Amino acid sequence: MGPDGCVFAECPDGSLLDMVTGACDTAPGQCRDRAVTALARGSLVCVSDDGACPMGTAAAYESDDGGGPHLVCRRPAPCPRGSIRYADQCRAVLVSSGPSAEPSGRRPRVDLGAWSTAVLGPSGGAGSSDLCRPLAWAAAAATATHDASAPSPVRFGIAVVVPDDDVTGVHATVTGQRAPDGQDPRPVLIEAARASVNSLLEPLRALGGESTTAAMVSYLTCDVSGVEAARGASSVADAGSEPRTRAPTVP
Repeated sequence: MGPDGCVFAECPDGSLLDMVTGACDTAPGQCRDRAVTALARGSLVCVSDDGACPMGTAAAYESDDGGGPHLVCRRPAPCPRGSIRYADQCRAVLVSSGPSAEPSGRRPRVDLGAWSTAVLGPSGGAGSSDLCRPLAWAAAAATATHDASAPSPVRFGIAVVVPDDDVTGVHATVTGQRAPDGQDPRPVLIEAARASVNSLLEPLRALGGESTTAAMVSYLTCDVSGVEAARGASSVADAGSEPRTRAPTVP
């Protein structure tokens, strides 16, 4: 975690950051144009531009003096305290203050529905980039190490519970949902979804205060089909490389 939010660890030139394990290493292989070469559990994979960026950032291409366009992970301008960026706007999640035993006599009230829509995604629709990105990394690792077929979109339900309306104790349960073709999501992807949701809950807990509702359930879908094994790729172990620590540019 950097002073302005999540950043990837830096790796030296010639090595790649493993998107799943966080280690840095090298492996032979290449991706198609505009696909990003990345490591996932030691296997070289190709992911979307946005999939190569850390939480809270979005991919963009910029040109420098004497070189072609290069990928950067652009962080949007911060929103005021108590609000979250959603659809290029800052959406308030602290909606009011209620009576409290605190010295100020007031405590913040968190709009759990607004938070869920902005951070997780609108129920019945696509999950947010921050929610789905770790699932894409996990899918990339599974695709490279187990079989060549990309997984179907992952459908799951998220039940967010706020015990006694105290936001500091918020927790969530993630349950996989069967796809229309009758396939259940891979367990490794549901585990990735649970880990992703838990990481997104941490800033919510830090807001403190009380929730406008004790619980809510969202049904979301993450499209993780845009990952594939790199051409000519082999695992890091097969490449026989020594562990090394490179990073995407996050201005």
